[in-house]
Amino acid sequence: EELRIHGKGRGGLMGASMGSALEGIWSNRTRSFLTMLGIVIGIAAVIGALTLTQGVGAYITNIITSRGASTITLYGQSAQDNGGSGNTLPSLTLRDMRLLKNLPHVQGVSPDLYFQTQVTYGNQNWQTNVQGVSADFQAIQNWQLAQGLWFSRNEDSGGEAVAVIGDTAANNLFGASHTNIVGKNIHIGHQIYRIEGI
Repeated sequence: EELRIHGKGRGGLMGASMGSALEGIWSNRTRSFLTMLGIVIGIAAVIGALTLTQGVGAYITNIITSRGASTITLYGQSAQDNGGSGNTLPSLTLRDMRLLKNLPHVQGVSPDLYFQTQVTYGNQNWQTNVQGVSADFQAIQNWQLAQGLWFSRNEDSGGEAVAVIGDTAANNLFGASHTNIVGKNIHIGHQIYRIEGI
C-alpha cells in the first residue's frame, strides 16, 4: 500500500501566514495605525536629532577652521545674578573645567572670576580689577611677561596665593621704575599674595 500526504508546502505555508497577519492587522486597524505612526515618529525623531547634531558640529567646526584658534567663553552665574529674580542659572564648577579640558582640540581652559577690589603695598593703595584664573590663562590670552614668571600648574592646584600684576598696577603700587618687585607681597582685598610676574 502507498501512503500519500498532500500539503501546501513551504510557499503555501508562507502565504497562509501572510494572509493571517494581514487579517490581524485589518481587524485591529486603529491599533495597527497607531503602532505604525509611533514607529514613523520615532524614526523621524532619531533622524532629526542626528541631522541637527551633525549640522551644529559642522557649524562649530566651520567657525573654528575659518578663524583659526579661537577662545570660547562660557558664562556661569555670578553672585549678583540671582538677586531676587527667582532665576536659578547653573554655575560652572571645577569639574566642568576638567571635563572641558579633556575634549579633543581644546588646548587650555581657565575660570575667570572677575571683581573690583583694593590692592595695597605699604602705604600705596590702588583700586583695580582682579581676575581669578588658572595656569592656562596666559596661553589663552597670549600674554607676555615683562618680569618674572606666570604661576605654575602646581601652584594653581595647590591653591597658593600668588599673583601676576599688570604694568598699571605695578606703577601705582611701586612707582614708575617698579624693578625687583617679583617675590614681594601685596594685599588683594584682605589676603596676602606673592607677586610672581608683571
